Amino acid sequence: ELRFIAFDGEELGLIGSQAYVKALSSAEKGRILAMFNLDMITTGQTLEVAGVKTLAGLAKGVALDLGLRDVEVRATERDGGGSDHASFSQANIPFLFFNRQSDPNYHRPSDTSDKFTPKPLDETAQIMLGTLQRFLLNQGQ
Repeated sequence: ELRFIAFDGEELGLIGSQAYVKALSSAEKGRILAMFNLDMITTGQTLEVAGVKTLAGLAKGVALDLGLRDVEVRATERDGGGSDHASFSQANIPFLFFNRQSDPNYHRPSDTSDKFTPKPLDETAQIMLGTLQRFLLNQGQ
């Protein structure tokens, strides 16, 4: 099972993702292999990827294999950060967080859809999908 979810209320305190995780039963939480959070990925130069060691290692390998140079990957076992992956991390669900903090329009009135650029989105999607594929192959699924 693969779920694509768009959460709302992140800037107001992770309202959507916290409500979602809170509503999951223990069995449902146990079935979640990983949470991939894509946030602010269509502008900015450097892609930052952070997550649990296994997922971060896979993402780094994919980025290297793709020859992408503007990618910084770091491993962290717990993340209480300000994006929706934190709700999953707090529930001990493995996560990988993709973002581009170098967006000069972040949280400004100038943060509008005309700033969208396809190349960063494409690069992020390639890394995310490649990581997911390698992760699932490692899981034997």
